[in-house]
Amino acid sequence: MQFVNLTPHSITLLRAGRPDEVIPPSGAVARVTFDEIECPAIGGVRTVKRVLGEVTGLPLAGGPYIVSGMVASACPRHDVFSPGDLVRDDEGRVIGCRSLIRSL
Repeated sequence: MQFVNLTPHSITLLRAGRPDEVIPPSGAVARVTFDEIECPAIGGVRTVKRVLGEVTGLPLAGGPYIVSGMVASACPRHDVFSPGDLVRDDEGRVIGCRSLIRSL
């Protein structure tokens, strides 16, 4: 199965007993708009509620697609996934993921 990476970053799948697989960006990026609704401040700190809006850059068919978690949250589909169980290096940078999260 060939995933289409709709993020601007390479995604490295870390799979037990199999070689790591790097999925390069496809060149297209799926994004989601959002609105922020003002909420009561807490301890003098402004708070907002983020409401997800329209998803752009996500084809209607052809996946499976890897997108950001935010895009996946806004677009529940059987062919949309986001990186899960992230693995970080000593500097805290993400170096890969051990799973993909289904959006639906």
